[in-house]
Amino acid sequence: MRIDLIRPLIGRAVTVSDHDTVLAVGVLQHARQERATYRPVPGGGTWSGDVLVLVVGDRTLEVSTSVDVEAAAPPPDA
Repeated sequence: MRIDLIRPLIGRAVTVSDHDTVLAVGVLQHARQERATYRPVPGGGTWSGDVLVLVVGDRTLEVSTSVDVEAAAPPPDA
């Protein structure tokens, strides 16, 4: 999911999921996208693609951009 679609959800209750697996439920506090980085390992190294860093409630998630972030339904009008 693109960061520009996630940022408007800051301050709202959200569910973060990846292929039907719920990763977090709570209020989205912060969201940013980080660029790919090279991580050296013995005998070579690996590139990691762009990642999303999401703070949901008291959890910090570093997840791929393939996750879904869905806002909870707005409260009904009183």
